[in-house]
Amino acid sequence: MANSHDISKSTVYGAYPYCTEILYLPTVPQSSGPIDMILPSAERISLGNIQVPGDWYEPDASKNAWFRWVTGHQLSCCLWQALACILGDSELPAQSVENCVILLQTYSLILLYTGSVSPEIYANLLRPFMLMWHASFSGTWAADYRLVKQKLGPVAQKLGVNNRLSLAFRDTYRIHDEVGRVLVGEGTKSLLRQSKQDQVCVSEEPEKSKRFDGFFQIVRTNSNNKTVTGQVASRIKAVAIDLVANGLWTAYSEPRMGDIPFVNSEVPHLLEQLELGANICLACLR
Repeated sequence: MANSHDISKSTVYGAYPYCTEILYLPTVPQSSGPIDMILPSAERISLGNIQVPGDWYEPDASKNAWFRWVTGHQLSCCLWQALACILGDSELPAQSVENCVILLQTYSLILLYTGSVSPEIYANLLRPFMLMWHASFSGTWAADYRLVKQKLGPVAQKLGVNNRLSLAFRDTYRIHDEVGRVLVGEGTKSLLRQSKQDQVCVSEEPEKSKRFDGFFQIVRTNSNNKTVTGQVASRIKAVAIDLVANGLWTAYSEPRMGDIPFVNSEVPHLLEQLELGANICLACLR
C-alpha cells in the first residue's frame, strides 16, 4: 500500500528538530520507459495544511544554517536526478519542457533556501568546514549536477535563448551567483576560484563526486525507487515546516539580494512552488 505524503499528518524528521539525515541515492536515476506524471493521490505531497511542532520555532542559528545547507544540497541532487529522467527523451514534448521548467524553478527556490543563512554564519561555520574538506570544494562536483548540465545545455540551446526552459536555466545561474555574492562578500573569492589562484591540485572527477557526497551526507547505493521518493518527501516536509515556522529569511538573515525569483515571495507562494516541483520529482523518481 502506498504511503501518504500529506505533510499535515506527519511532522517528524531526523532524530531531533533540524537534525540532518543521510540521503541514499543511486549514482544515476533508475528510470525506465516513459514517465507517468500522474501521481495517485496517496503518493502526492500536499503542503496546504502544515502543522509545525513547537520545538521547530526559533532554532539555534548555526543548527538551522547547517540543516538548510545540507538538506538544500540533498534536495538539489534529487531535483537534478528528476531533470535527468525527463531530459533522457530524445525529443521533449511541450509538457515535458514545462515540467523541466517547474523543476528548475523549484531548484531556484531551493538555492535561495540553502543560501538563506547569514554571511556571518557562512564565514564562521560553513566556509571553514568546506575549506577543511577540500581547498577547492564546489557544488559543481556533484555527479547529478554534471549529468544534468550535459543534457540540459544542448536542449536549452536547441529551444532558443528566449524559451521558458532556457530562461529558467539562466535564472538558476543568476540566483547561484547572487547567493554567492552575498555570502562570500565583496573582495572574497569562492573556494573554487581561490584555489585556482593558489594553484591548488584538484581531484579527478570521480574523487570530486565522492568528496561532494561525503560532505553532504549522501551515500550512493542501489536504492529502489520507493526508498528514493520517501526520502524526497521527508525532506520536502522538513523544509516546508522550517519555512512556515521561520520564513525564508530567518531572524539571523535578511534578503540582501537583488531582483531575482522568490527573493521577496511570501511563504504560501514558496510552498506552492515547492509542492509543484516535489510532485513532478516524485513522479520522475518513483
